[in-house]
This record gives sequence, C-alpha cells and structure tokens, in this order.
Amino acid sequence: MNDTLQTGDYLVVDRLVEMDYGDVIVFELKGKNYIKRIIAFGGDTVKIEDGRVFVKREGQAQFNEVKYSEKGETKPSVFPAVGASEYLVPKDCVYVLGDNRENSTDSRVLNAIPCESVSGVVRQSVIDNRNGFWGRFYRYV
Repeated sequence: MNDTLQTGDYLVVDRLVEMDYGDVIVFELKGKNYIKRIIAFGGDTVKIEDGRVFVKREGQAQFNEVKYSEKGETKPSVFPAVGASEYLVPKDCVYVLGDNRENSTDSRVLNAIPCESVSGVVRQSVIDNRNGFWGRFYRYV
C-alpha cells in the first residue's frame, strides 16, 4: 500500500463499519497482517486482461474497469500482461489489491480473503510516523 500508506503511519481502524468497494482493510492470514484495498465481494467476478483489472458485480451483465487514485489523479490499474484470467470471488470473501499494484502480495497471490480474517476498515492515517518517533502502534476503534 506504499502508494497510499507508508511504513510507520499511524492508522485508525474501524471494526464496526460494513466494508464497501474501495475500502482499505487490515486482515490477517497465516499470522501476517496485510493492508489492501477491496475491489470485489463474494459473487463478483474479477478479470485481469492485458494488464488491466475489471470487475463484474454480482447480478450485473458487464465488466467495469477498476481504477485507483494516486496523488489526486485517477489511473487505470496496469500490470505486466500475463494473458486473460477470470476469478469468481467465493461467498463471504473479498478480493483485494494493493495500491502499489506492480509490487504487491494481494489476492492475485493470496486468492480471496475470508471476511472473518478482516480486522477492520482503515478510516484514516492519523500521524505520519515514518521516522519512528512515535514507535510502532496501531489503534483499533
């Protein structure tokens, strides 16, 4: 998530809010914490074609391109082209991508993330703690 968050940033994570498309979440898999952005929910189909990301939401007839914001401008998600692939997200799971999409361990590697593994939704980065002055900590709301 280095395009959005930096190592050492202090985050407010809301455990009570419902997740939505585009939310940044914290989740744990195999003892490791991750921070990624939701692009699809259970029942949605994700397609990566010619290095671009598309999502067909459950019940919709067509795919729509997923874009992300970087420094105030909206950009398409572009990866090195590896051919076309489609993935149906299982129920009770989310499909996530990192904002640093060319160098991210996300659902392309980890597959869909079970909703029960999600700790919460990142609401904001409160303190720029990149120099470590405040130490390492997270606040869960």
